[in-house]
Amino acid sequence: MAQPAADATKKDRETDKSDRRVVKVSLTPSAKELPRKIISAYRDKIEHALSMLNRGECEKLISYHERRAGKQVIDANDPVYNQQ
Repeated sequence: MAQPAADATKKDRETDKSDRRVVKVSLTPSAKELPRKIISAYRDKIEHALSMLNRGECEKLISYHERRAGKQVIDANDPVYNQQ
């Protein structure tokens, strides 16, 4: 049962020498690296999409997400948002 999972999802499979019913399954090094690669690619796409927005569009997007999160809308004149 563990072997198909090992083949399909980048897992190493090792049978216990003292009890052949026991199978240890662990992620391969490439599988351990996969989440970092996915997150990095996602951030790159988000950064690219945001770079296409002008200041007004950015302010609208921030305001929208703050409302969705239930937070107070931050003043657009705040120096934190005036950095370019």
